[in-house]
Parts: sequence; structure tokens; C-alpha cells
Amino acid sequence: MQVCRSDRKLNERPSPTIVGTGLFALDVVIDRGAATAETCLGGSAGNVLAILGHLGWHTVPIGQLGYDAAATKIANEFSRLGADTRFLTRSQHQATPVVYQLPGKAGDTHEFSFRCPVCGRKRGYKPPVDDGTAMPQLHSLDAPDVFYFDRTTPWALELAERYREGGTLVVFEPSAIGNDLSSFEQAIRAAHIVKYADDRIVEMEGVDFSAVEVEIQTQGKKGLRFRMGGAVEWHHLTAISVPYLADTAGAGDWCTSGFLYAMLGNIFENGGRGMLSVRRVRESLRFGQILSALNCMEKGARGLARRHRSVQLVSLAASIRNTMASSVPGRDIDVANRSDQQRCAPTAGTTAIMSSLLCCEAFAG
Repeated sequence: MQVCRSDRKLNERPSPTIVGTGLFALDVVIDRGAATAETCLGGSAGNVLAILGHLGWHTVPIGQLGYDAAATKIANEFSRLGADTRFLTRSQHQATPVVYQLPGKAGDTHEFSFRCPVCGRKRGYKPPVDDGTAMPQLHSLDAPDVFYFDRTTPWALELAERYREGGTLVVFEPSAIGNDLSSFEQAIRAAHIVKYADDRIVEMEGVDFSAVEVEIQTQGKKGLRFRMGGAVEWHHLTAISVPYLADTAGAGDWCTSGFLYAMLGNIFENGGRGMLSVRRVRESLRFGQILSALNCMEKGARGLARRHRSVQLVSLAASIRNTMASSVPGRDIDVANRSDQQRCAPTAGTTAIMSSLLCCEAFAG
């Protein structure tokens, strides 16, 4: 997969820094002909850091991969994006996660599986193995602007609590509560911002969000809603329509990345993180929704980054957001209402078919 070089100088201010840990995986996109069309860095944490790296942020992935070809591909892609990969370590006890994106059924654009469709081997996520040297190295990191995590590992929880005490914005995006409720509640207490999908609303109803500054609940085709500081009142943002749907993979990661980019980039308001307001959160989330919608017209979790350099992408999304802000309240603008130069046309073609990479054995190293 070819990655566009980022435009590092988006403005005169220093680029924000994000440290992230969680699911870093190799995405293997399988087309309907049962051949590999693309392999690239993926996973929630991987996508968020890669997108923000493309947008000019300094990124620091923290994770533990295996000694295999998949790990090499992931590390190389982070390096091309200018990431600090010192804390992306390898262990003999790990196998790098490989996520297969398969053609969807019943109208869905895709399905995900950690299991190889050829040999049946499962290469899912496993928590890092603490070898006694990782945490002292991590403590040498300066406090970043944002700490992002999507798994409740001991590494993530320790960093989240330490960074919160130091003034870093802590963002937790769980995929599930899991079996360890105590660790999950610890993660919620450490986070300023929590974002999750509405199909977990039943599980979330009993969770204490009093320490969370912004709670975001995505609702698929209905859009999303958020509330501030444990308030009862929800603020709704409807979904953004697109003229065609190529792939919904990575939609949530683009929303998160765009939200963080707008929040810390001071696109709509001046001031630091301490000046959170309903308006600022709403506008930043809308910016993230726009990037998410645009990526849905591309193939792959980060197809939009392949098509647009960062400055072009930010300008396009800001233009759409400004047009939406001036329209009738509650009415969304179809992102098709852009000039031909601004619209994201379907990606022409795919990378070369590499049948030999279909089976996970090709990533065993």
C-alpha cells in the first residue's frame, strides 16, 4: 500500500503529539474474487494514529508485536508517516494481529475476522507481556497532548492515569467492556473523553461517567450524540449523507481523528483543552463526521488519506462544515454538493493482486 506523504506544516504552531496504545494490526482486505487486494496498518489505535500522522501530528505508538512479517509492515508504515516507533516492541510470545476484511452480506460493505479464511489460524489481539523494561522506558516520554487507548491493559491504565494527572487529554474508545469490569471502570475514571457504539448502551448504563468530560455515543445511520460532564441531557448530531457508499471500514476512526484534530487544532475556537464547551465539541465532532463520510466513498479504512494530502483534506472538510453550519438547522448537506475538484471520486483500481498473501502463513516471518 502506498501512503501519501503528510504535509507537516499545517500552520505555524507546533504539531500536537498523540501517544496511543491498543489494537495495532495488519489489515488484509479480501475482494469478492477471494484474492488479497491490499494489506496495510489497521486496528482502532493504528488507524487513529495513522490518520492523525497523515494530518501532521507527531504520533507515538506503544505496543508489542511479534517477530513476523506483519509486524515489519506495521512498523514500516508508521515510520513512513514519521511516527516515533521506539516503543513499538516485539516479543517471542506474541503473534502480530491480522484482521481480514471480507466482503459483507445483506447490504453490509464488509465483515471483519481475526481468523485466516484459508488455514483457519486466528491471529487476534493479546495484551502485551511485561518484561520488566517497558514501563521505565515509557516513563521517559514527555507528556503528550493526547493519550489514546482502546484496550484496558496494565500498560494503558498506568499511562492513562499518569497522563491525566499531568494534564494530557485522555481518550478511551472501548470496543467492549470485556470480562474485567474493574479494569474497565478504572479506564473510564482515567479518561476525559469516552467514545463507544450504541450497541453497547445496555452495558454502559450502569457505568459511572462522573469523571468523564465528554461522553460520545455513535449510532450508525442515525448519527451520534454526546453529553458533557455526566449531564443527563444529550446533544444529537444527525448522520451525513453521501452520494455513494464504497466502504464503511474505518468510519469511526476517521470520526475520532477528525474530532481530536479539530479540538486541539483550534479550527473553530481559540483556547486550550480547558475551554471545552458544547459548541466546540459539537463543531469538532461534525468535522470528524465529515471526514468519516468522505472516507466511506473510498475503499479501505484510510482510502481518503491516499487520495488527499493533509492540507487539501482539511480544507475540503472545513468547507463542507462551514456550508453545513450556514444551512437550515437540523438539515444536513449531501457531501456531493461540492465542486468536481473537491469531491472524492471512487478510487480507480486496486493494488496488484497478491494471492500468495491470502493466507496468514505469509505473515509468519
